[in-house]
Amino acid sequence: MQIQNHRIYDNPLLNPASDQRPDLSVTTAKDYKSTANAIAITALKIIILPWGLYCAAKALLHRVIMLCAYPAQTMSTKYVNTLHERIAQMAAANFTFRKVVLEKDGHQYSGLIVCRNKNINNEKWALFAPGNYQLAEQSVINSSITPFLNNNYNCLLVNGPGAGKSQGMATVERLGDAQDLGLTFLETAIKAKNIVIAGHSLGAAAISLAVLKHTFQRDINYLAIRINTFDRLTHLVQENFGRVISLLVKWAGCEMDSTAATDKLIHNRIPQVIFEASDDEIMDKARLMDSVTSNDFEKDKISIISQPTDHNALPTELIEAKILEWEHTLANDN
Repeated sequence: MQIQNHRIYDNPLLNPASDQRPDLSVTTAKDYKSTANAIAITALKIIILPWGLYCAAKALLHRVIMLCAYPAQTMSTKYVNTLHERIAQMAAANFTFRKVVLEKDGHQYSGLIVCRNKNINNEKWALFAPGNYQLAEQSVINSSITPFLNNNYNCLLVNGPGAGKSQGMATVERLGDAQDLGLTFLETAIKAKNIVIAGHSLGAAAISLAVLKHTFQRDINYLAIRINTFDRLTHLVQENFGRVISLLVKWAGCEMDSTAATDKLIHNRIPQVIFEASDDEIMDKARLMDSVTSNDFEKDKISIISQPTDHNALPTELIEAKILEWEHTLANDN
């Protein structure tokens, strides 16, 4: 992966007095030979009709499932522009808002940077992924990122594929790519030293997908926070819609495995906090917290917190407290 621009500190990122709008894009080099090979393979599959029909049916089912799982991608551009206008009106003298565009394999992902001006250079950042009905812009307006801002963290939010002004159609692969790009951007372009990676509901699953893709840096401190999410999508579907539908989800390649991400975080010695709502009728029998054994909890210090709230509630004060607790641990270790 190549980072096109590292100028976030060279030109005034986010200087309220400056009219300059820095290019904050992240782009990966595109391998045209690989693209040509993929086209050739697709052509051969179409020629071989049965295999072509099989692949087409699988791709179509994947698309239908992802439309149901990630309805944020159906929101109109007009509505997104309205959200941008509202955010511009919210911009107070002590806040900075900037649009960000990240790119991988020809697909662009839209996002937002939100920070207090006094914290721009403090090297503390949070990557937050909202639930399946929310855009990054909505998370700014409805104060979902408040616990991070209150702890003096700058925030990056990246819309998944097809959502907001992000391009393409949602697939499991691209859902993870969007958040993985955001994390890479914070590490390489922003040069963050403390990074909180957090998500709610499907956003937490997207964070888990990014964790599975990502190579974590040894000189950066990470904290993973996942809120009201499932262990595996197939398990959630089976509990709510039955085994047959669950098997179709798996066959279509739509599995999202948050338990595998938990294991990778443990392997990388990255502390993690799992919040679950006790009145969450959506997750119910497929909660991520239920997949974590007592040994994991005791040995690797995974914080599991259950609150008497519903699925959509964010435990703002508890998130703030856990971030502070983590920072105190870092200070003591140093």
